Amino acid sequence: MVRRVLFPLAVFLAVLAVVKIGFARVPSEGLLREDGLFPLWARWERGGAARWFVPVLAAAVGTGLLWRRGAIDRLPAPAFLTGAIALFAGVACALSLTNGGFPAGLTWPLTRDEDYGRDVPRFRSIAELGATFTARQAELSLHGRTHPPGPIAVMLALERLTGGSVVGAALGLVALGALTILPLHALARDALGERGARRAVLLWMTAPAVLLYGATCMDMVFSLPVAVAIWQGERAIASGRARPAVLAGLAIGASLLLTFAAGVAALALALVAASRRGFRVLSIVAGVAVAVLIAARLVWGLDWWTALRQAARLDAADWPAWSSARYFVWTRLMDVFDALILFGAALSAAWAGLLRPGLPSSPAWTAWARGAAAASALAFALGAFKIGETGRILMFLLPAVVVPVAKLLEDDDRAIAIVALAGLAQALVFEAVLDTRW
Repeated sequence: MVRRVLFPLAVFLAVLAVVKIGFARVPSEGLLREDGLFPLWARWERGGAARWFVPVLAAAVGTGLLWRRGAIDRLPAPAFLTGAIALFAGVACALSLTNGGFPAGLTWPLTRDEDYGRDVPRFRSIAELGATFTARQAELSLHGRTHPPGPIAVMLALERLTGGSVVGAALGLVALGALTILPLHALARDALGERGARRAVLLWMTAPAVLLYGATCMDMVFSLPVAVAIWQGERAIASGRARPAVLAGLAIGASLLLTFAAGVAALALALVAASRRGFRVLSIVAGVAVAVLIAARLVWGLDWWTALRQAARLDAADWPAWSSARYFVWTRLMDVFDALILFGAALSAAWAGLLRPGLPSSPAWTAWARGAAAASALAFALGAFKIGETGRILMFLLPAVVVPVAKLLEDDDRAIAIVALAGLAQALVFEAVLDTRW
């Protein structure tokens, strides 16, 4: 346990402290936002209300006791999955409510001028949204114009289903994000069996990014189809069969209609397939994903490629990604460290153990760990991430992180518990001292 978790964690925290102290002494000259969203460079101050920590801690203690006594392992799979989804949704809502109480804390991210919720009244139907999106893209909110129209379509559908209730739409988003547990569990069960899959779900549920942005954050909704793509992509690579490859391609295509950043997950899948000589699978996945985007043009009227180019141009007008070499270096460093921090210091430390060369065991899952790392590094170097939001943007890569770590630690429940508890504790500390809404 010391070698696998505690020693890497101590090294990671030491490096983090040096970087934090070092860069705190270098003025950002207004290049970086300091509104509390980004842990490495943020100005720390009290954020959430501690009274909401009580039910969160009670849920954690209760879950820990059930796990220690073996009750969780004795639950039938449907009961475990239902309980995990309900527990995650409840904890995510509780942490969201630290900022303003109910319903303000739950619905606030949906009503800000910069978010998708402001764009919903602009469109009478989902059909109109697709047909007119690129023509009206420049007039939308910050998030609305820099993403595909999928998030607006999801919110529009939820508001229709709930009779225009913003609270109902918020709870719908929480539920959609929580459903990520289902493909994650299926992915881990294929690799680890039922017992190991439950440990992987635990690691995912206690990752700080997932906890802090689990409620009313569209990035959590994005994680659902990406998890399906990783699950079916691994099945296709392992078996060489076409059916899971087609399903993975459909999931990637759906993800790209929700967020352009899903390209990072597609790149991770491509790297894993290439490293394991799954070129037939890769061609099927890519072909089906492209077919989804073509179908969106023919059926929905959405020109995805034009939307991507306009999003890049509109985003650059707000925060020029390449304004200077100094800005580029600052934001790349912020992205790397904030992603590692929000994945969880302990989880990231264990993950790093899978990235070293010559690791003999679990070559398939080592490939996923390294594929996620390589895709993230390429996104940091070449992408247009500018203000350190990558820590939460990359939360949908967590299945490719937690399953390999669960495989690495599958014979050591104490190590799994330490990683999970460290993630929960880190999330609670961040909620107390940072503004983590949206």
